[in-house]
Amino acid sequence: MRLKATQNGQAVSESQFIKGPIYIGRHPQSQVFLSHHSVSRQHAVIFLDDNGRWAVRDLKSANHTYVNSKVITEVPLKTGDKIQVGVFIFQIDLERGQPLSPSIQLDDTHAPMNAEPQVIVRQLNNRSAPAIRVPAHRAGDLRALLCTAARGGNSGETVSQVLDVLLKQFDAHRVWCSFRYDPEGITEEEGGRTEMGELFILQQERIKTLLDQACRKGQYILLTHLKQPTKPGKEQSAILAPILGGDKVYGEIYLDSKPGKTCFSMSDLDYAMLLAVSLSVVLENF
Repeated sequence: MRLKATQNGQAVSESQFIKGPIYIGRHPQSQVFLSHHSVSRQHAVIFLDDNGRWAVRDLKSANHTYVNSKVITEVPLKTGDKIQVGVFIFQIDLERGQPLSPSIQLDDTHAPMNAEPQVIVRQLNNRSAPAIRVPAHRAGDLRALLCTAARGGNSGETVSQVLDVLLKQFDAHRVWCSFRYDPEGITEEEGGRTEMGELFILQQERIKTLLDQACRKGQYILLTHLKQPTKPGKEQSAILAPILGGDKVYGEIYLDSKPGKTCFSMSDLDYAMLLAVSLSVVLENF
């Protein structure tokens, strides 16, 4: 099943699922995470019923769930149906393929657990994207980070000092940064650190590929529900933020959350975007 999301007539995202349940809401661990005040934390769920058919159920949301402009409690879905959740509209496309087995019973899990990995992308030049939302205290955090970077100068110690600040501000598990003082030149500083102060080297090819993509396309990426093979049941999230000044790349930032702890939210992604853009101004003037 494909879910194509729009807001005010503008495309927001497109996701594909082969099994349920698919929780929709403001809860950070929702399979479809929507950071908007019109959406309840657990707003609705799409699932496979006992007959293997896709259906949607409202989870007693404040603003209700609509299918084809009608308030629903629970209804089956078909291609072309439109689900409204807050200010978002989802168009349903049920793709042809092998019959699917019923998902786990909803009564067994009202909270969205064992979620599928999700990629959430923010772009600076997307004028139709939802507004940036960060807590007021992030203003002080941003100033602290920029002061730290400015004091470091091009001494070769700037990355190390910035890593310490990012680990604290995001309560992160691991952080990695690279800086270029000349966007046309090579990387002058690079480094990574864990929450325990140990060296962290970014080696995951998928992450490196996504960082390259983020730099090329001006994307800020939040990865949710990342499974940990060595720690079953303990999921992580990650943020990938290019340090962009216009069309120039001054570096990259990677952070991941502590396994099994609170995952990064859209607010964290928004703050990462603001700090990365602001950091580019500091690096540009070194």
